[in-house]
Amino acid sequence: VRFIMFKVHSLLFWARVSIAGFLVSISCVNAQVQREIVFIVDGSGSISGTDWILQKLGITTALESTVHVPRDGSIATMIVQFSDTTRLELGYTVITSDVDVATVISTVEAMSQLGGSTGPQLGIDEAVAQLELATQSANGGT
Repeated sequence: VRFIMFKVHSLLFWARVSIAGFLVSISCVNAQVQREIVFIVDGSGSISGTDWILQKLGITTALESTVHVPRDGSIATMIVQFSDTTRLELGYTVITSDVDVATVISTVEAMSQLGGSTGPQLGIDEAVAQLELATQSANGGT
């Protein structure tokens, strides 16, 4: 079972989905950024090397789409990897250009798998915490 969370206006929604490997979160942090795409990647030992590569390919393919990820500052992204711990692979990044996308893709391609047990809730909790930090920063620390 995988989870997806998304936020519309001030409401946070959660849904469980069976998409292997990564999760997407959409919410609104500030006036310019309209959507946030948070990839929560399963890096546990139960993910094979082939599936690890497939997850990373899915993320890079999604980011390459100018239809879904315009380069106008309306999209922000972040990547959290989980196993029995978490690692913030990419902090909150607003996409304003092809250079931003290339930087994110390079980060994804360089990610190494954590291994260990499977703790998806840890990934979700870390993503929520990071989004809250981004929200506080966008609102001047309040």
